[in-house]
Amino acid sequence: MPASQAEPLYTAAAAIDAIAQAHRAVAATTLGDLGVSEATAGLLWLLGNDPGCTMSQAAERLSCDRSNITLLATQLEKRGFLERTADPDDGRRRNLHLTADGERAATTLRDAIATGSPLRHLTAEGCTELVALLQASLAPDASTTDRDRSQSI
Repeated sequence: MPASQAEPLYTAAAAIDAIAQAHRAVAATTLGDLGVSEATAGLLWLLGNDPGCTMSQAAERLSCDRSNITLLATQLEKRGFLERTADPDDGRRRNLHLTADGERAATTLRDAIATGSPLRHLTAEGCTELVALLQASLAPDASTTDRDRSQSI
């Protein structure tokens, strides 16, 4: 790629990284207050957006091994934020649901990020356009669906 084409790419990548760092910084304070690790927050965030997904679905959406989801789910259970229920179609599978406390924690996390995000200055239309651009940039990567990407932390 010629340098003239690469420079805008580097600038965009730096801006995306700065936004991600700002989100992590905002989330870190809230996660500390909630007693939740950053890794566990990924599952909390996912379940706030996709209640009742299976352990396997959560592993796929968070791009990790199912054993990691088991560990994260156990941590959220210990905090009283999550419960596992038998899947109505296949009793061997477990669906993950946030408890009322888990819903409050997920809302607290979403609200903290929304309040502290550098993106808060964008209009709704600007956010929609940004999401479309980011999803288009991910289009060649077929390993994750657009829906999953938009729900990541």
